[in-house]
Amino acid sequence: MMVVGIHTYTISDGILPLAIRQVFNCAVPLFLAISGFFLSHKDVSNKEKYIEFIRKQVPKVYIPCLIWSLPLLFLDVVNGTFDFSSILLLFICGYSIYYFVALIIQYYLLLPFLQKIDTSKLLGLACCISVIFIVLVTYLLHFRHLQIPLIVFAGPFPLWIAFFCEGIFIGKNGRDYKLWPIVILAIISLIFAVVEARYLYSLDGGGIGVKLSSFFFSFFAVLLFFSSKTEKMFMKLGRVYKLFTWIGGLSFGIYLCHCYFVTGLGSISLPTFLNIWIVKWGVILFSSALIVAMGKKFFPWSVKYLGLR
Repeated sequence: MMVVGIHTYTISDGILPLAIRQVFNCAVPLFLAISGFFLSHKDVSNKEKYIEFIRKQVPKVYIPCLIWSLPLLFLDVVNGTFDFSSILLLFICGYSIYYFVALIIQYYLLLPFLQKIDTSKLLGLACCISVIFIVLVTYLLHFRHLQIPLIVFAGPFPLWIAFFCEGIFIGKNGRDYKLWPIVILAIISLIFAVVEARYLYSLDGGGIGVKLSSFFFSFFAVLLFFSSKTEKMFMKLGRVYKLFTWIGGLSFGIYLCHCYFVTGLGSISLPTFLNIWIVKWGVILFSSALIVAMGKKFFPWSVKYLGLR
């Protein structure tokens, strides 16, 4: 839901839309923390188990990514921009927003090494690595004004490693912890994220997404969402809870296909009400969810090859 919100967002002068957009910056960190959480106890203790894990897990995300990238490769051919870099982009998941697939595969490959390190030391080291890389990326993008492809600055594992390791930490140490310090720190870091976004935007029209303050907010947001207390409160929301879990069950498919809806709507003249962020967000989210749900029900093969799950 947050990813679709990010990709339908348009720059606004209002503080509230900007603040909401900053909240959504924890989307990728949440995805990574979820993966780290569920893989924290995955048995990859020997070569055979590790190879079997990679053999099964990597194709689940890589094959659908390749297939969903093919129309974008075809567009390069049609537009006369096809060259060797197009082939390279296809195989390294460099088209559109598919860098996440390349990213998660790197963490699959690193899993045995990450599991061997004490969780506290691992999380501390990972946070230091992520901070160094986000400062470097911010400097290159917003102060040196370099045009760096998304797959190059957001695709390498060091940038986001804090969040995958945070998921491992929570998976091994439990979800029962005090919430009030986390809520306070999340609010403070969110305020800084809004301030930093406005500053960076004044420099070069960027900085709405990846930046240091957003990483701090995302770290606390992950803890907030993963808390067993938060889960218990959320489960009391009834139909809202069921709606969220239904969408969550379709999340990978929505991620893969929603960019086509975004591009499609962006290429046509829309009624005024469809240009309202929350309306566009809702239309694309539920259109994508419907496509994925129908694919799962009527075309079982789409789960394996198109990632409609």
